[in-house]
Amino acid sequence: MHPVSYKNQRVELIQKFQSGKTPQKKRNVLLEAGFKRWQLDAMEEYRKATHRQPNKTFSITKGFADCWMPYSVIATDRKELVLYFSAKGEGLLGKGKSGRVVRGLVIGSSDPERIGVQVAVKKLETKPDTEAKILSVRRELHTKEIYTRENPKTGKVRHILIQDFVEGASLVNRYSLPWEKMGPTAEKAELARAIMKDLQALHGDRVIHRDLWGDNILTYKNRAKIIDYGRSVLLERGESIKEDIGSVQSQYCSPEALKNEWSFASDVYAMAVTLFHLFPHELQAWRKTDDGKQAYDRFLNSCDARERIKILQNSLRPYLDNQGKAIADILVGMLQPEKNKRSSVEKVIGQFDDFLKKTNS
Repeated sequence: MHPVSYKNQRVELIQKFQSGKTPQKKRNVLLEAGFKRWQLDAMEEYRKATHRQPNKTFSITKGFADCWMPYSVIATDRKELVLYFSAKGEGLLGKGKSGRVVRGLVIGSSDPERIGVQVAVKKLETKPDTEAKILSVRRELHTKEIYTRENPKTGKVRHILIQDFVEGASLVNRYSLPWEKMGPTAEKAELARAIMKDLQALHGDRVIHRDLWGDNILTYKNRAKIIDYGRSVLLERGESIKEDIGSVQSQYCSPEALKNEWSFASDVYAMAVTLFHLFPHELQAWRKTDDGKQAYDRFLNSCDARERIKILQNSLRPYLDNQGKAIADILVGMLQPEKNKRSSVEKVIGQFDDFLKKTNS
């Protein structure tokens, strides 16, 4: 693949598209820009399915995708040309609290290796400063800047964030499956360990996430990536911050977070509730008694740390096997109501390491 020279790149590319008399000529322009044929085929199928415009293949305009056309182009300050889809149909990757995320592709770059790289383009609906700052310190992501674009017709300003696409589905998709299709215990423990490792990296960057739950964790096989920093905070100093961040999912909040005090330990508590969902076969004692089912449901709906610990240690424990008890013990440490007694991320990773050694031996 050959990069398009960046000089007048956006203007030249748009002119080529506009001058293409046939869909095939427009397609050839994209092939020259570095697209793979399978990517163009997928885009064509998407266009046919959503727009029913057989004679207007691959039209591209500057600015926003406010008309029927499913693509827009943005020239970044890092000398890359990014084509991204409109937030419709298959082009939409997700919608978080701070904006919609759509698919995109790097079609021009001063670095030949970057051409064809998939990106996630987030159209921010909130102030971008905090999220941009947090993403800039995340070492695992090839992160660019916030780009501000103004619609010349309406004067509306939109902030756009571009970062490399992370493959995978949310953890919610994983634990929404019937328990027998979620995989063996060891595989889920490997995934739990990978999630905690990414949380360790996040905390190493001095970021408190403050919105950890299954939909904000992408998983692919046994790899995991925490996403969506719309509610996150980057700590300049200290270990906690007092701040009202508005509506929250209270069942994921630690006792101190319910009082608007956020710390690295409050992320650990939220992760305990999240991981509880990942082990239904190991923890769902309702398969043996009605009392067990009621206890399991009480755990999910409760906002009381002490009640949750009591459920794990008393109500559920009599029905758990050794693996279930080991998982419950890890969660109990993460759910401690006093944050200074709560398990650290490093301790939880070590506990899953020990669990996997025993399980695989």
